[in-house]
Amino acid sequence: MDQIPELALPFIKETGYFNKFPDAELSVLASFYPDTDKPLTCELTPGAFLWGGMGLQRLAELSDRFETLRFIFIMRNPADRAVSHFFSPARMKRRREYLSTEHFEELEQASFRNELLSEKDAILDWVAGLGKKVDSAPMPQIKTTMIWASLYGLHELRLRIFLESHGINFSFLKLEVTDLINADTQARVLEKIVAFLDLPPRQLSALPKTVRSNVSSGYNKTAFCKIAQPIIEDVEKALIQYI
Repeated sequence: MDQIPELALPFIKETGYFNKFPDAELSVLASFYPDTDKPLTCELTPGAFLWGGMGLQRLAELSDRFETLRFIFIMRNPADRAVSHFFSPARMKRRREYLSTEHFEELEQASFRNELLSEKDAILDWVAGLGKKVDSAPMPQIKTTMIWASLYGLHELRLRIFLESHGINFSFLKLEVTDLINADTQARVLEKIVAFLDLPPRQLSALPKTVRSNVSSGYNKTAFCKIAQPIIEDVEKALIQYI
């Protein structure tokens, strides 16, 4: 996005304004932008629009200031995302003691399943306490977010319904992360972003190779995805009735 000169970007990736500063004035958000004279302003805090984030109410406030709100959702297979979260570098450092064991991958798969089931129980307990459909509810208290942050489709659908019900003018662009990092499709995806922003066509540079790397590439990802898929589907079925 920093290749688009018409776009004002914050000096840090995630300002947290939408979900961490519930009582802050809009001037607080503006303070994150070194250049506010550009025609378009971009904010990059994915967690703001998870269910229960302050983002939804904040969007209603922003709609009074901006003619149109544009959202770019980069979608990813939920099970794949959960596996990548599990194999993040920070988490791998904490499990180095497993590396010398003969059944390392079996231990990892068991650990992965147990963490998913623990998160599933926490989310389902939270769902049981909702009682009715709600516009906003406190985010469930969960230790990990392998499932919660993977439910792209549900969060995107809920955001659409919220915007429509509040009469907010908006437009959506959904992209697949596999297309964004694939060398054969990346150029077309970047062109879609430019067109979505109603900007003149231009050639954007390819993403750096480091973006395409996958921390879990050395493991049997298929096996881990098979563990995650049914557990995530159970959570989706429980949540869909509240959207």
